[in-house]
Amino acid sequence: EDQIKPWTIVLDNLDTSKQTVLNVVSHLCLLSPDAILPRIVNYVRIEFGRSDLYVLKKEVDVLMTPNGELCDKSALEGALASVSEKEQNVPRESKAYSYEEQQWDRELREELKRKKQKDGNKGVDTAQLTKKQQEAIAAKLQEEAEIREKLRRIEAKFQSSLSILTSALDCNPSSLRRFVPALIRCTLPLFSSLLVARDASSLWLALSRCADYGSTRQHAGLLVGHATLRLLKPQAPLDDAWCRESLDSQIQRTVKMLHAISTRGSSAPAASRLSSPTFAYTFPFLRSVLRSVDQPNEIVEQALVIVHKHSKIEPKAEFGAQLLPRNEMLALLLHLIGSFADSRTKQKHQTMANAALVRLCQGAPSADSDDVRVLIGGLLSASHETRESALNGLHALLPVLSSQKEDENDENDSDPLPSSLLTRRIFVGQFEPRET
Repeated sequence: EDQIKPWTIVLDNLDTSKQTVLNVVSHLCLLSPDAILPRIVNYVRIEFGRSDLYVLKKEVDVLMTPNGELCDKSALEGALASVSEKEQNVPRESKAYSYEEQQWDRELREELKRKKQKDGNKGVDTAQLTKKQQEAIAAKLQEEAEIREKLRRIEAKFQSSLSILTSALDCNPSSLRRFVPALIRCTLPLFSSLLVARDASSLWLALSRCADYGSTRQHAGLLVGHATLRLLKPQAPLDDAWCRESLDSQIQRTVKMLHAISTRGSSAPAASRLSSPTFAYTFPFLRSVLRSVDQPNEIVEQALVIVHKHSKIEPKAEFGAQLLPRNEMLALLLHLIGSFADSRTKQKHQTMANAALVRLCQGAPSADSDDVRVLIGGLLSASHETRESALNGLHALLPVLSSQKEDENDENDSDPLPSSLLTRRIFVGQFEPRET
């Protein structure tokens, strides 16, 4: 209980003494990173995974509208149209003014009213509206105020979790490296959130400090980060300075840089390989490049070489194979094997992808249920080549699957894979219409 007390204090006082709490977090990350960082990452994963972060565009428009102004002006426009219609019903004769003078006066009033209404519902003379119309507008204002308040609460809660993570990242990025794959998995989906995509994009770039690309660490990390953002297209504006170069040129430059880093010093292959956290940060970029159908063959081949190079991590490496994004790599490789099967010119690429998949499975220290589910899903593919590769991957996993057979209900596996499902799929695979 004494070990979790500081973290409990952090959460209890985050809303009242934010800066003081962030200072405490920074010191804890320096003094006891092994104790505090897992709690921070688990907290962030929960907060980043909340479904209420995904809001509608009209709700964001309401949030951006100042208090007291209508965002949805349909009710206001309807009420004003009703008033305008009444004003148009002027008599043709008047004892005081001629019909032409009355028309001129009405047009002048409407012009003045339009000028007053340029900023929402400012300047609306509610005295001209009926009581029912005024109540409708007041109800709409109240509804939008409630939406605005709700989104501000959601955004404030997200900002609190983000500020804790940023403090940890600022003071001890090296200790956060082993958590990079988990942080990436909960950050990338936020790119589609209209509410927090801008903050998620900034966090993505900040995570590049946990990636180690050697002597060109800072520039290479930012290059990979910005190129990834341009490919994934988050719901937020991008840095203009990094968008001046054409996207194709930036992609090719980034792939060639990563290929050069990954293949240098062939006599010492372990030294030329990116660390698991660094590759995890690089993988979303490589995945987007390889899934693109209009990349030159040279770029596709170099990207596949990088993936193959990192499909197996040496046991003596600083960060083990468990930090590789294996689940995402398996899904990508199975997809590529199926898509390359439709092109004779890409048979070499298909062979490379298949070799990387088998190597990834052979080097797996363990097989969690998500990895096996991806391979089982490959058995259901319409592509014969994909089904065959999935079987090869499962065969390569047999040693670790056998060792884990008695531990199917492992408490660390949140969604254990029923062995009966695997047995059924393999049994059906025996009746493959084509010889493998």
